[in-house]
Amino acid sequence: MFTTLLTEVVNGKAEYATYVNSVIEESRSLVTGDKTIHDLDKDTFPIVIYLAEHDADFLRGVETTSINHNDYVHVRKVLNEDKVFA
Repeated sequence: MFTTLLTEVVNGKAEYATYVNSVIEESRSLVTGDKTIHDLDKDTFPIVIYLAEHDADFLRGVETTSINHNDYVHVRKVLNEDKVFA
């Protein structure tokens, strides 16, 4: 479901951006140590873990208060590299 909503945001449907942003923010919080795996939302746990493991450098640098189109495209590209999320 996340990848579908992410694609919708990439295609300009801003109504899904809040949800998508929350997943990116949670992934970043895990990478930076602000959260542990025990703090994560169970509904988005697999995607948060995947992003944290496969794109930690990007997540450390992303500004979560101003996530932009290029950030969404980047996250979609990372997820599309895995057949489970593609």
